[in-house]
Amino acid sequence: MKTDNTAVIFFSRTQDSESQRKIFDPSFRNNAKIASAIIERTLKTLRKTGFDIIYYNEHLQKADSFGENIIGAFQHGFDQGYNQLILVGNDCVELSPSEILYSADQLSQSGVVLGPDYRGGLYLIGLNYERFSESLSNLRKLPWQQQKLWKECLLAFSDFFQLRRLHDINNVDDLRQFIASDHSVFSIKIRTLLSQKESVTTYSTSQNIICIKLSFLWHRGPPVAAA
Repeated sequence: MKTDNTAVIFFSRTQDSESQRKIFDPSFRNNAKIASAIIERTLKTLRKTGFDIIYYNEHLQKADSFGENIIGAFQHGFDQGYNQLILVGNDCVELSPSEILYSADQLSQSGVVLGPDYRGGLYLIGLNYERFSESLSNLRKLPWQQQKLWKECLLAFSDFFQLRRLHDINNVDDLRQFIASDHSVFSIKIRTLLSQKESVTTYSTSQNIICIKLSFLWHRGPPVAAA
Protein backbone atom coordinates (compact mmCIF):
# COMPACT_ATOMS: atom_id res chain seq x y z
CA MET A 1 0.00 0.00 0.00
CA LYS A 2 1.40 3.39 -1.02
CA THR A 3 1.73 5.85 1.84
CA ASP A 4 2.42 9.57 2.04
CA ASN A 5 5.36 8.75 4.29
CA THR A 6 7.34 7.06 1.52
CA ALA A 7 9.88 8.69 -0.79
CA VAL A 8 12.21 7.47 -3.50
CA ILE A 9 15.89 8.44 -3.44
CA PHE A 10 17.32 8.86 -6.93
CA PHE A 11 20.99 8.14 -6.25
CA SER A 12 22.61 9.34 -9.44
CA ARG A 13 25.23 11.66 -10.80
CA THR A 14 24.02 14.52 -12.98
CA GLN A 15 24.16 14.03 -16.75
CA ASP A 16 27.35 16.05 -17.13
CA SER A 17 29.19 13.99 -14.52
CA GLU A 18 27.66 10.68 -15.62
CA SER A 19 28.74 11.16 -19.24
CA GLN A 20 32.33 11.65 -18.07
CA ARG A 21 32.29 8.46 -15.97
CA LYS A 22 30.51 6.06 -18.36
CA ILE A 23 31.29 5.70 -22.05
CA PHE A 24 28.41 4.59 -24.26
CA ASP A 25 29.56 6.26 -27.48
CA PRO A 26 32.91 7.68 -28.72
CA SER A 27 31.21 10.95 -29.61
CA PHE A 28 31.16 13.17 -26.53
CA ARG A 29 27.92 14.75 -27.72
CA ASN A 30 26.15 11.45 -28.27
CA ASN A 31 27.52 10.08 -25.02
CA ALA A 32 26.05 13.02 -23.13
CA LYS A 33 22.70 12.56 -24.87
CA ILE A 34 22.63 8.86 -23.99
CA ALA A 35 23.55 9.54 -20.35
CA SER A 36 20.81 12.18 -20.22
CA ALA A 37 18.26 9.80 -21.79
CA ILE A 38 19.01 7.08 -19.22
CA ILE A 39 18.66 9.52 -16.33
CA GLU A 40 15.46 10.97 -17.78
CA ARG A 41 13.97 7.50 -18.28
CA THR A 42 14.57 6.61 -14.64
CA LEU A 43 13.11 9.90 -13.42
CA LYS A 44 10.06 9.37 -15.62
CA THR A 45 9.62 5.94 -14.04
CA LEU A 46 9.92 7.39 -10.54
CA ARG A 47 7.42 10.19 -11.24
CA LYS A 48 4.78 7.67 -12.29
CA THR A 49 4.78 6.18 -8.77
CA GLY A 50 3.39 9.38 -7.24
CA PHE A 51 6.06 9.28 -4.54
CA ASP A 52 8.19 12.26 -3.64
CA ILE A 53 11.64 12.10 -5.25
CA ILE A 54 14.88 13.06 -3.56
CA TYR A 55 17.57 13.58 -6.20
CA TYR A 56 20.76 12.77 -4.30
CA ASN A 57 23.44 13.65 -6.86
CA GLU A 58 27.21 14.20 -6.63
CA HIS A 59 26.73 17.67 -5.16
CA LEU A 60 25.20 16.06 -2.07
CA GLN A 61 27.44 12.99 -2.00
CA LYS A 62 30.20 14.42 0.18
CA ALA A 63 31.43 11.28 1.98
CA ASP A 64 34.73 9.60 1.14
CA SER A 65 33.23 6.23 0.21
CA PHE A 66 30.30 4.97 -1.84
CA GLY A 67 28.85 3.15 1.16
CA GLU A 68 28.92 6.24 3.34
CA ASN A 69 27.19 8.20 0.59
CA ILE A 70 24.45 5.55 0.44
CA ILE A 71 24.02 5.83 4.22
CA GLY A 72 24.06 9.62 3.93
CA ALA A 73 21.30 9.51 1.33
CA PHE A 74 19.08 7.44 3.60
CA GLN A 75 19.84 9.65 6.60
CA HIS A 76 19.01 12.73 4.54
CA GLY A 77 15.67 11.25 3.56
CA PHE A 78 14.76 10.22 7.07
CA ASP A 79 15.73 13.69 8.29
CA GLN A 80 13.07 15.04 5.91
CA GLY A 81 10.47 13.15 7.92
CA TYR A 82 9.90 10.10 5.70
CA ASN A 83 9.56 6.73 7.37
CA GLN A 84 10.13 4.55 4.29
CA LEU A 85 12.77 5.17 1.64
CA ILE A 86 13.44 3.34 -1.61
CA LEU A 87 16.84 4.03 -3.14
CA VAL A 88 17.53 3.39 -6.83
CA GLY A 89 20.32 4.35 -9.22
CA ASN A 90 20.02 5.36 -12.86
CA ASP A 91 21.45 2.20 -14.41
CA CYS A 92 18.48 -0.19 -14.21
CA VAL A 93 16.30 0.77 -17.18
CA GLU A 94 14.19 -2.38 -16.72
CA LEU A 95 12.77 -0.99 -13.48
CA SER A 96 9.06 -0.15 -13.73
CA PRO A 97 6.72 2.03 -11.63
CA SER A 98 4.80 -1.09 -10.55
CA GLU A 99 8.02 -2.63 -9.27
CA ILE A 100 8.62 0.39 -7.05
CA LEU A 101 5.02 0.46 -5.81
CA TYR A 102 5.27 -3.24 -5.05
CA SER A 103 8.51 -2.55 -3.17
CA ALA A 104 6.76 0.08 -1.03
CA ASP A 105 3.98 -2.37 -0.23
CA GLN A 106 6.46 -5.04 0.84
CA LEU A 107 8.57 -2.49 2.70
CA SER A 108 5.65 -1.62 4.95
CA GLN A 109 5.55 -5.26 6.01
CA SER A 110 9.19 -6.38 6.16
CA GLY A 111 11.15 -3.17 6.72
CA VAL A 112 13.84 -4.19 4.19
CA VAL A 113 13.46 -4.75 0.42
CA LEU A 114 16.38 -5.63 -1.85
CA GLY A 115 16.53 -5.92 -5.62
CA PRO A 116 19.53 -7.94 -6.88
CA ASP A 117 21.03 -7.42 -10.32
CA TYR A 118 22.82 -9.96 -12.51
CA ARG A 119 26.29 -8.70 -11.55
CA GLY A 120 26.07 -9.55 -7.87
CA GLY A 121 25.03 -6.05 -6.84
CA LEU A 122 21.75 -4.27 -6.12
CA TYR A 123 19.50 -2.08 -8.24
CA LEU A 124 17.14 -1.20 -5.36
CA ILE A 125 17.39 -0.87 -1.59
CA GLY A 126 14.31 -0.18 0.52
CA LEU A 127 14.54 0.53 4.25
CA ASN A 128 12.22 1.88 6.89
CA TYR A 129 13.64 4.08 9.64
CA GLU A 130 13.72 1.37 12.30
CA ARG A 131 15.56 -1.18 10.17
CA PHE A 132 17.95 1.49 8.90
CA SER A 133 18.90 2.43 12.45
CA GLU A 134 19.35 -1.21 13.43
CA SER A 135 21.44 -2.00 10.35
CA LEU A 136 23.85 0.95 10.32
CA SER A 137 26.83 -1.11 11.42
CA ASN A 138 26.17 -3.81 8.83
CA LEU A 139 25.55 -1.25 6.10
CA ARG A 140 29.00 0.24 6.70
CA LYS A 141 30.63 -3.18 6.41
CA LEU A 142 29.00 -4.17 3.12
CA PRO A 143 31.33 -4.47 0.06
CA TRP A 144 29.68 -1.73 -1.98
CA GLN A 145 30.37 -1.66 -5.73
CA GLN A 146 31.69 -5.22 -5.63
CA GLN A 147 30.24 -8.37 -7.18
CA LYS A 148 29.91 -10.02 -3.78
CA LEU A 149 27.57 -7.34 -2.43
CA TRP A 150 24.40 -9.41 -2.87
CA LYS A 151 25.90 -12.44 -1.12
CA GLU A 152 27.02 -10.30 1.80
CA CYS A 153 23.53 -8.79 2.06
CA LEU A 154 22.17 -12.29 2.65
CA LEU A 155 24.32 -12.39 5.78
CA ALA A 156 23.88 -8.76 6.84
CA PHE A 157 20.06 -8.81 7.00
CA SER A 158 18.30 -11.47 9.05
CA ASP A 159 15.11 -11.03 7.06
CA PHE A 160 14.08 -9.01 4.01
CA PHE A 161 11.90 -9.16 0.92
CA GLN A 162 13.68 -10.01 -2.32
CA LEU A 163 12.59 -8.60 -5.67
CA ARG A 164 13.24 -10.33 -8.98
CA ARG A 165 16.63 -9.92 -10.61
CA LEU A 166 17.03 -7.19 -13.22
CA HIS A 167 19.80 -6.12 -15.56
CA ASP A 168 21.71 -2.89 -15.13
CA ILE A 169 23.55 -0.80 -17.72
CA ASN A 170 27.14 0.25 -17.14
CA ASN A 171 28.64 0.26 -20.63
CA VAL A 172 27.78 0.18 -24.31
CA ASP A 173 27.63 -3.63 -24.42
CA ASP A 174 24.97 -3.63 -21.70
CA LEU A 175 23.08 -0.94 -23.59
CA ARG A 176 23.18 -2.83 -26.88
CA GLN A 177 21.95 -6.03 -25.24
CA PHE A 178 19.02 -4.14 -23.75
CA ILE A 179 17.87 -2.36 -26.91
CA ALA A 180 18.18 -5.61 -28.88
CA SER A 181 15.33 -7.07 -26.84
CA ASP A 182 13.34 -3.93 -26.05
CA HIS A 183 11.16 -2.01 -28.50
CA SER A 184 10.09 0.99 -26.43
CA VAL A 185 10.41 4.63 -27.48
CA PHE A 186 13.45 4.83 -25.22
CA SER A 187 15.17 1.98 -27.07
CA ILE A 188 14.44 3.56 -30.45
CA LYS A 189 15.95 6.83 -29.22
CA ILE A 190 19.11 5.10 -27.96
CA ARG A 191 19.38 3.00 -31.12
CA THR A 192 19.25 6.18 -33.21
CA LEU A 193 21.97 7.86 -31.12
CA LEU A 194 24.24 4.82 -31.33
CA SER A 195 23.86 4.72 -35.11
CA GLN A 196 24.82 8.37 -35.61
CA LYS A 197 28.37 9.01 -36.78
CA GLU A 198 29.88 12.17 -35.38
CA SER A 199 33.41 13.37 -34.92
CA VAL A 200 34.69 13.23 -31.37
CA THR A 201 34.69 16.77 -30.04
CA THR A 202 34.90 18.27 -26.60
CA TYR A 203 32.08 20.20 -25.05
CA SER A 204 31.26 21.80 -21.74
CA THR A 205 28.23 22.86 -19.79
CA SER A 206 27.80 25.63 -17.29
CA GLN A 207 24.74 24.30 -15.54
CA ASN A 208 25.07 22.55 -12.20
CA ILE A 209 22.31 20.81 -10.32
CA ILE A 210 22.72 21.53 -6.64
CA CYS A 211 19.74 19.94 -5.06
CA ILE A 212 16.82 17.77 -4.55
CA LYS A 213 13.63 17.71 -3.80
CA LEU A 214 10.09 16.67 -4.30
CA SER A 215 8.48 15.22 -7.37
CA PHE A 216 6.69 18.40 -8.44
CA LEU A 217 10.07 19.95 -9.25
CA TRP A 218 10.63 17.40 -12.00
CA HIS A 219 7.52 17.73 -14.15
CA ARG A 220 9.55 18.88 -17.15
CA GLY A 221 12.27 16.24 -16.82
CA PRO A 222 15.86 16.52 -15.59
CA PRO A 223 17.91 19.53 -16.63
CA VAL A 224 20.59 18.71 -19.18
CA ALA A 225 23.87 19.72 -17.62
CA ALA A 226 22.54 11.54 -11.33
CA ALA A 227 24.74 6.12 -8.31
